[in-house]
Amino acid sequence: MDEQSTEVRAQAVDRVLSVLTILAAGPKSISDVARELGVHRSTALRLLRVLEARKFVRREGDLRYRAGSMLISLGQQALEDSDLRAIAAPHLARLHDTTRETVHLAIREDDEVLYVDKIDGQAAVRMWSRIGKRGSIHCTGVGKAMAAFLPRAQLEDLSRRLKYERHTATTITDRESFLAEMAITRERGWAVDDAEHEPLVHCIAAPVMQANGSVSAISIASPVTSLEELRSFVPNMLSTAAAISRDQGVEPGSTPAASSR
Repeated sequence: MDEQSTEVRAQAVDRVLSVLTILAAGPKSISDVARELGVHRSTALRLLRVLEARKFVRREGDLRYRAGSMLISLGQQALEDSDLRAIAAPHLARLHDTTRETVHLAIREDDEVLYVDKIDGQAAVRMWSRIGKRGSIHCTGVGKAMAAFLPRAQLEDLSRRLKYERHTATTITDRESFLAEMAITRERGWAVDDAEHEPLVHCIAAPVMQANGSVSAISIASPVTSLEELRSFVPNMLSTAAAISRDQGVEPGSTPAASSR
């Protein structure tokens, strides 16, 4: 295969992956996909038909396309294959049994939060978060918990890349405030989301240290329990984070000491 043919194939693959990324954000029309790809409508339709035939996308009655069963299945399989998720699962279950609140496990990917596990609490009101969904680092509990415990140079670099989009009236929207919050979070040993990402939803979070030096996080969140009430679960949350870290080969002393202030 000559170099030109290889380049054409690579471009086709890139377009297909771009279509999947576009649809991951929600259902789109053919025109929407064509516009975001920067291609003619007929090209977008051709790509969508190929993906539909393989069940990577599905067409709805209003002629919009969304992620299909094959894409969802592959994503779920990838999450199930995650060593972190498997290691954390029994610890998260115990934390949920103790608190009866929603608990999350998240990692950092491409300067965003990626939720890799979630156990819903007893509240009738459902929250925005779900497994496989991405969120902002600067205003989620898990995002803050991961960022605060990065090496200083990495935190500085990350703080320059973040967009600081406002989600609620209490969202941090500038770099200086974010870094100040990170200093407080690191000293305290755990993070707080005071309805900063989703109105009325409060959250506490703790870092989970991994042997490769990366940082993931767990959180306890609720749309009905106050932040002050959630603080009573800090010792349980920190001991859970330490247990998950330990199971990944990191000694408990490497995680922040428990504090409920």
